Amino acid sequence: MEPNACLRRLSSRRQKEEATKRIALMIILGTTFAVCETVEGVGRDVENTGEAIQSAANS
Repeated sequence: MEPNACLRRLSSRRQKEEATKRIALMIILGTTFAVCETVEGVGRDVENTGEAIQSAANS
């Protein structure tokens, strides 16, 4: 086996590893942002419910 073939194989393997890492990072970040948006929406719902209860109690 010639040395250049070994270097090409290592380079290809590294590129695949880097691509896999980037994809995993994008999935993690996407999931994190989706969860944050959901939590924010729940917070707004809870706040609105609390205001409605307070308004009903004051009536």
